[in-house]
Amino acid sequence: MKFALIGDGAVAKYHRKAIEHVGGELDDFNIIDPKYMKYSGLGNENLLYSKDGMKYTDFPTFLTKQTLCESFYGDQILSKWWVTDDRFDYIVICSPSNMHRSQIKEILNICQKTQIICEKPAFLPWEPIVDSDQINICLQLQYAKDLPQKADKIIVQAVRDEAYFKSWKGDPKKTGGIFYNIFIHYIYMAHKLGADFEGRIVTEGVQERKVLSNYVHEELENVGSPDNPRRFELEAQCIDYNTPIGANRYCERTNSYHIDLYDESGIDYGYWKNSVDLMKIDNQACYNYMYEDIISGGGIKPRDLFYLDWLLRRNSELFGYGRNIIGKTIEIGHELL
Repeated sequence: MKFALIGDGAVAKYHRKAIEHVGGELDDFNIIDPKYMKYSGLGNENLLYSKDGMKYTDFPTFLTKQTLCESFYGDQILSKWWVTDDRFDYIVICSPSNMHRSQIKEILNICQKTQIICEKPAFLPWEPIVDSDQINICLQLQYAKDLPQKADKIIVQAVRDEAYFKSWKGDPKKTGGIFYNIFIHYIYMAHKLGADFEGRIVTEGVQERKVLSNYVHEELENVGSPDNPRRFELEAQCIDYNTPIGANRYCERTNSYHIDLYDESGIDYGYWKNSVDLMKIDNQACYNYMYEDIISGGGIKPRDLFYLDWLLRRNSELFGYGRNIIGKTIEIGHELL
């Protein structure tokens, strides 16, 4: 499997290791990035420079290969012709988000079979979606092995300082805004797990990403009656248990139990025993599993994200795209996801 890499920044390191994990071939002369180019555009008039200094006259030259074919009659050559074919099996797009759609379109126009692996978001809020089975969109956290089948809530607090907003990632025109650049992973996860979403961007504080879950219901002991002596035994040992209306969870901070139900009371239940801390997930392992899925014919296609794209657009309009979202707590109930 032959790979090409467009964009060689911080995220590309995960793709490099994932390509190695699945046994793919990625040479330095198949890695192009604006920092290796005299000009970052992809027009025919611009030379592209790969990591090892290889020059490509234009983007089509980088993407394709030509084979000279000849027909013979005895020792005599009757005719010659060139056959153009895809040069790569997979092209990975890790460039800034505002370049994704144009690069996807050019690859699709030139390559007939090459699969595209594109970092999120593939399309910005104001760009029409391009749907193709050749496109695979990176939402790697969905491949975390310890995620539950169902959850109550996804909580995200992201810390972004002044340096972030001065970089291209802090420019909504280049990223599509906070929802498209940061919340996309977690809103998609909330939609998949049937959970409520709560997100907040702050300029200082502690970064936190958690899935609060009641996914071990079937593993908990069932205690039907409130007067059942077994209930008091379990509570004395601080062990979670099931009732006919939900799972009773022990909260260490308040030394009390609460039931996992959709709750609008605003009560702070504090520490949740059954939670997945996404900060502790092995991001590289997620990329590895994602690549395994893609090369086996799976992957997340644009059509799988039509509803997500609508959610992101709608909430971007409601809550903001850039600095105007700082300090706001974004709460979206699962019934709206």
